[in-house]
Amino acid sequence: MKRITIDNLVEILKNYENKQIELFFKGTISMNIEFEVKKISNKENYLIFYDKFNKEISLNNHQIMKIEELEDKSILIKFDSFQTLEISF
Repeated sequence: MKRITIDNLVEILKNYENKQIELFFKGTISMNIEFEVKKISNKENYLIFYDKFNKEISLNNHQIMKIEELEDKSILIKFDSFQTLEISF
């Protein structure tokens, strides 16, 4: 595991624009979302994923406590509550 910053995360995710990714939310909210990322932005303290229909998933940067790049080409994000998000490519 390698600890990374939000800016590093944005750069990694930009490599996966127009590709399929999976979001695995675990904790207070548990769900899996699979979609093709058309655009990723980091503005106004939110990391935002846009799909091909311009729908968005927003993550509040202030609630992110730790971001780790895992060995299996995935990212683990730990939030300030009992919530985690794993991004698989």
